[in-house]
Amino acid sequence: TGKDAMGNGYALADETGKYSPEEWASLSDSLATKWNADCIVAEKNQGGDMVETVLRSTGCRHRIKLVTATKGKFVRAEPIYSFYEQGKIFHVGYLTKLESEMCSFSSDLKESPNRVDSLVWGFTELMLSKETVQLRRSALV
Repeated sequence: TGKDAMGNGYALADETGKYSPEEWASLSDSLATKWNADCIVAEKNQGGDMVETVLRSTGCRHRIKLVTATKGKFVRAEPIYSFYEQGKIFHVGYLTKLESEMCSFSSDLKESPNRVDSLVWGFTELMLSKETVQLRRSALV
């Protein structure tokens, strides 16, 4: 995910898949480099500190922000959904699997919507983090 100077968000890629730990760590680092990312956001609920350890062991030098899921995926997605409603998030290229998952996303899903969850974590960091809110306030002063 990315964000422009006007505060619009962009879904840039969807590389969700089944990878070994070394493969997903290398892919994450490569994508962060390709898109000049400020950080890699990773959920630590299932893997704990292992996520950062694996990323570092493959040579990742990007900042890593580990997040903890305390609410359900549907609740976490609601603020991001509001940005879509406001026309503040755009998709770049063809993200058909992500968009298909988004169309079927509901609170009564049996399977975990991993693509949507990843998108939500990225946009939460970009558009709702305290640092981002502070920057917005600074810009308004």
